[in-house]
Amino acid sequence: MTLIKIMQCPSSPNPNRFQDKYDANESKRKVGATTDYFPPEGLAASFAAELSAQGQPALGTSADLLMGVLRPVPEQSPERQRAK
Repeated sequence: MTLIKIMQCPSSPNPNRFQDKYDANESKRKVGATTDYFPPEGLAASFAAELSAQGQPALGTSADLLMGVLRPVPEQSPERQRAK
């Protein structure tokens, strides 16, 4: 499991933790490192409308417009995970 140090709060008493999202169906179970910060996944419609009213460009949330940690990464299939 890879810990992402830049996404951990330096004052956290337990920074190196993980989350186990248990599912009875093993192929749907997700285990991963947790973080103390998270990127937004979208904007409220009212925020986008306000930008438009002020003549500002719209902030899109499609995959081709998102960068860095906001860019979605497709989950790997169980077969691909086993191949690693």
